[in-house]
Amino acid sequence: MPDPHPTLTFHQCIGIGAYGEVYLADSHRPDGSTQQVAVKVLKEGLANGAQAVERLRDEGRMLAILDHPCILLVHDLADISGRTGLITEYVEGADLSWFGHPDRLIPARAICEIMAQVANALDSAWNKPSPVTGNALNLVHRDIKPQNVRVTVGGSAKLLDFGIARTNEIHRDARTLAGDQVYTPGYVGPEVLAGDEQGPASDIYALGATLYLALAGEPLTANMNEKAQRSVMFLHKKYVVFLEDRLNKVRGPDLLRDLLRAMLSYWERDRPRAVDVQTRLVDLAEIIGGRTAVEWAQNVTFPPPENFPGASMTGQTVRHEAVAVITESIIPKRREYAQSELFPMFGSTDLRAPVSAIQPQDPWPPVEPVEPAVEPVDSYPRLYAMGLLALGISLGLVLAVIVTLWS
Repeated sequence: MPDPHPTLTFHQCIGIGAYGEVYLADSHRPDGSTQQVAVKVLKEGLANGAQAVERLRDEGRMLAILDHPCILLVHDLADISGRTGLITEYVEGADLSWFGHPDRLIPARAICEIMAQVANALDSAWNKPSPVTGNALNLVHRDIKPQNVRVTVGGSAKLLDFGIARTNEIHRDARTLAGDQVYTPGYVGPEVLAGDEQGPASDIYALGATLYLALAGEPLTANMNEKAQRSVMFLHKKYVVFLEDRLNKVRGPDLLRDLLRAMLSYWERDRPRAVDVQTRLVDLAEIIGGRTAVEWAQNVTFPPPENFPGASMTGQTVRHEAVAVITESIIPKRREYAQSELFPMFGSTDLRAPVSAIQPQDPWPPVEPVEPAVEPVDSYPRLYAMGLLALGISLGLVLAVIVTLWS
């Protein structure tokens, strides 16, 4: 009788984090086939109730439900020698952060095509129906950054790491605790630094900051610590001056800077939706011209996967006795999605076709700055001032009570 469970042969460790490692491995299936996979394995000793374990379970559940060609494909959530592991496809390529160096920048047309795919993935994550409630997931990624955008050797994009993504339509085991910083400095808008809850506009801001790095060859907040970032982002007029100065470093036509200006707008209400970002990037790719993402990828040397020697699982073969697949209770069975659900703008029948296959739509109107009739008051500094005032009043009342009792 064929072995009902796969066998994993671990090769090199390609990533190490605070709670575990990521390995390049071969998955040997019962039918005799072998598939190259990536396995994220948590550290030993983490109990089922640990936040890291629950967060990994949440990520597996969300990835399976999203099931989108530009989002990492999950295979299994498993118990691997007593350690929780997430088995996913291995995406050959490099993170966008690798191409954020001035000497390795991706051509403007190609990066527009790649980032259009990421915008499409965000739009799908927001609008895809929940298999539980039937409502739109309204999923917010909350950690869009260059390290979480994988550029494949075929010239396409994969959005990674949904570990802190949020939606009210899927049960999450992990909980965000008071004081937790669920963002990456430099890739969040002013509202997040002020303590507001992240929404879809926050993902758009982070996507804009990621696109900025790919076009300018440096982060939007280059040479600024978090304190300096806050001082700029807490004042609207100061931020506008800062942004215009940074946009001057962006290569490409003015229309590209207009899009970035909208994505990086101080006010959430002024940022475009993901679907609008996708449409505009596709149009810009046609306007800019030059090599497509596919053509660029065919002529560039990608770095080899990283190798961290001495990792605990390297060289091990874990057979079925040690791999108890627990997927069915965690990850719902995926169904096949029609092409129209994934890429309604694609002309190709291949679901993984590059964005260059998208037919241009009606031109997106130029982004005009929205200036309210009355200049809005910078609310974030006011909140701090009001808090200090309330604290002063409270201390005064306490002091008055003490004086009364003493006398």
